[in-house]
Amino acid sequence: MDHHCPWVNNCVGFNNHKFFILFLLYIPINAIWLCGTGGHFFITQFNWDDISEPANINLLISLCIAGIFGFALFFFGLFHLNLVRMNQTTIENLEQEGESLFDVGCFRNCGSVFGRATWMWMLPVASDVGNGFYYPNKYQPDLFVV
Repeated sequence: MDHHCPWVNNCVGFNNHKFFILFLLYIPINAIWLCGTGGHFFITQFNWDDISEPANINLLISLCIAGIFGFALFFFGLFHLNLVRMNQTTIENLEQEGESLFDVGCFRNCGSVFGRATWMWMLPVASDVGNGFYYPNKYQPDLFVV
């Protein structure tokens, strides 16, 4: 188990770690898209004469919320991508007991979370690497060849 995430109301572990990381990547991407398209509309079409119109208020609130969530989850996602790069869980990172036994290199670490096929890393499909009981480590880096 990595940790309990209140955002997804579930524990993040072996079977859903990839989906959690993708969630943390998709939200900032969508927030940037919303801020870009909404910002363009705000600049070009916004009705300053009737700012109290519900559509105008909804647009401003949506842009603020998307900006805040996108900014916060962008850095949270970078933090978790760094953990994937080092092959650490959040709990292991908080304990920091020296070098990780399970760090087998950046590419293999990413492959152990996202799967063997690199073209499927950003797609929300289940990973095909490992069984959740045995993991590649410094002494057996080819336990599951990526």
